[in-house]
Amino acid sequence: MTGIIDATVDGFAETCMGCLPIPILFVLGVLVGDWLGGDRGALWGAGIGLLFGAVLFGIFIVKLRRRR
Repeated sequence: MTGIIDATVDGFAETCMGCLPIPILFVLGVLVGDWLGGDRGALWGAGIGLLFGAVLFGIFIVKLRRRR
């Protein structure tokens, strides 16, 4: 299994990522922010990455619940 959640919809097994985008986008935001703006940029990048990851996680949950 390559994902976190193994959801079965209409008899087809599909592997989904779950909340994995949150820490990935957080770290990516820190790295890009640090590269562009030093320490302050890393802080802003971390916040933006965390917010973007949370929004994507919310969209994932909404789409997952609409399937059933």
